[in-house]
Amino acid sequence: MNTTANNTGTKPLTTNEDLNKLAIELINAGFTVIGSNYENPKYFNYFKDGNMAYVQIHRFGGFDFSTVHKPCKECGTGTRIITADQPTLKNAIRAWKECGITIKLHDIKFIKKWQSVEEYLNAPMHRESNYIFTI
Repeated sequence: MNTTANNTGTKPLTTNEDLNKLAIELINAGFTVIGSNYENPKYFNYFKDGNMAYVQIHRFGGFDFSTVHKPCKECGTGTRIITADQPTLKNAIRAWKECGITIKLHDIKFIKKWQSVEEYLNAPMHRESNYIFTI
């Protein structure tokens, strides 16, 4: 299996092998994984059934799992749900499921979900910097 494919050639999805393994688990569970073309990425997004979440290496160790929505000045681009020692499929799915709950907790008029992977990738801020990761 190819764990380094992207739209600019071949490089690791992230700088962390545990995150790279999690990406494969998510793909095998039916998620679309979105990688970054930036140098030495330490994160990726994942999308399924109208919800998008994000996992990154936490700056003090461990891994942050967050919801992802369209940017807005009232509430940013998402909410951190979990900081964990390891990037597990269980934690990834928990953050992904929280996407719907988080939107209900905030003013619905501010938070707007990405409707599809295509909408996210075609947004001006993502066009050149992101790609669908495949195995």
